Amino acid sequence: MSVCTNTLCAALGGDAIYQRLQEKLGVDGEPLGHEETSADGRITLEHAECLAACDLAPVIQVNYEFYDNQDVDK
Repeated sequence: MSVCTNTLCAALGGDAIYQRLQEKLGVDGEPLGHEETSADGRITLEHAECLAACDLAPVIQVNYEFYDNQDVDK
């Protein structure tokens, strides 16, 4: 799972989405650019520099499928 945390996505909630996913997955908050894998090994979370969908920010990608206009609750 990738979360765009580039400037626009971050400003529109990408950072908050990433933090919520860290909490849900129980990962510890490694430095930017580092992948974090859940304890069961099923989900890897990573910061994405840009997912090239700025007009639909914030964006996440799961198994190469884009989900745009996301927020923490979604």
